[in-house]
Amino acid sequence: MDAPSACFCTVRSFTLRLLVLCLAASIFPMAATAAEINVDCDIGESLQAAIDSLDPVGPNTITVSGTCQEFVGIGDWGNVAYQGLMIRGPAGGGTATITPPPAYQGRGWIITIAGSHAIWLDRLVLRGGEIGLVVGDQSEVDTSSVTIEDNESIGAFVEGTSVLFLVGATIRNNGRFGVYTPSTQTATVHFYGDSTTPTVVEGHSVCGICLRFASTATLGGPVQVRNNGSAGDDQSAGVYLARNSALHLVEFQPDGRPEISGNTGPGILAEVGSTVSLGGAAIANNTGAGIRVEGLSVAQIELPSSFSANGTFALSCDVSSWAVGNLTGVVPLDCKNVETKPGKIKTGAAASSIEVRKPLKRH
Repeated sequence: MDAPSACFCTVRSFTLRLLVLCLAASIFPMAATAAEINVDCDIGESLQAAIDSLDPVGPNTITVSGTCQEFVGIGDWGNVAYQGLMIRGPAGGGTATITPPPAYQGRGWIITIAGSHAIWLDRLVLRGGEIGLVVGDQSEVDTSSVTIEDNESIGAFVEGTSVLFLVGATIRNNGRFGVYTPSTQTATVHFYGDSTTPTVVEGHSVCGICLRFASTATLGGPVQVRNNGSAGDDQSAGVYLARNSALHLVEFQPDGRPEISGNTGPGILAEVGSTVSLGGAAIANNTGAGIRVEGLSVAQIELPSSFSANGTFALSCDVSSWAVGNLTGVVPLDCKNVETKPGKIKTGAAASSIEVRKPLKRH
C-alpha cells in the first residue's frame, strides 16, 4: 500500500468519510513536508523515537522491520494529536512485530492511539501485552493485514467515540475478549474481509466481539467469528452486544458473507435494547442459539441467511424482544413477537443509519 499521500483512493465504493480523507491528504503537503522514515528494530532502532521525530501533521510514513520491544503511543489524550500517519511492515512484504520489553510481557498496551485521525497500520503483529491495540479520544484508525494475538486480556479496546476499521485482520487468542468496547463510552468498529484475505476473530474465553454500550459493529464480506466463549460465563458468545448497541452483518458479492460459527453459547447474544441486522450471513455450530435477543432487543433479517446445527434454536427471543423481516429459513424459531413487514419495528438509537463501506484495496 502506498503512503497516505496517495489518498488511499483505490476503493470499490466511496463514502463521504473517504472523500474527506482524500481531500485532507491533498492539503497536508501545503502545511508540512511529508516524511518517510525506515526503522529496523532488529538493530536497535526505535519505532516510538521515529514517531516522536515527526511533525504531527502529515502525511508521514514509517516503514518498520524486525521485532520492536517497546510500547508505542500515537497522541497523548489531549495535548498532541497526529493526523496522516502510516506505519507499515517491511517494504518488500511480510510483517513487523511489536511486543512489550522482556520485563513487561503480558502487561501494558502495545499500541495506543489517542485523539488522532487518518492513522493507518499495515502488516503489523501486536503480541504479548495486556492489550494489543487501544483506540480512544475520538480517534479514527484504519488497519490492513494486522494480526493481534496472544495478549493477556483484550485484542483491541475501542472507546471515546472512536472509529476502527479492521480489514483482513487476524485477532486471536487474546485472553477474554477479541475486540471490546467499554460499558461507559460509545465506539464504532468495522470488520471487512475479501475472498483471499478474510478477517478472523477466534479463541477468546468470553466473546470475540463485545459491544457494551451504544456501540456499533459492521461485519462485511468474509468475516469469521469462531471458537470464542467458554461454559459458565453469561456473556459467552461469538458476538455480545448490550445497552442499545447495534450489529450489522452484510454479504458482499462475489467475496462472500460473514460467518459466526463454533462459539460456546449463542453465536450472537443481544441484550437491553440492542439490534442485530442480517444482510446475509451464515450462523452455524454454536452451542447455544444461533442468535439470542433479550431485554427489548430486535433481530432484523434483511436478506436470507443460513442457520445450521446450532445447539438450540436458529433464533430465540425472550418475551420482550422481536424477530423482524424475512424469516424464511430461520428454523427452528423461538420468538413470540414476530413482524414480517420491514421497518415497522423501531428500536431507538440502535436503529440509526450506518456507514457500510467496502474495504480499501492495497496497491
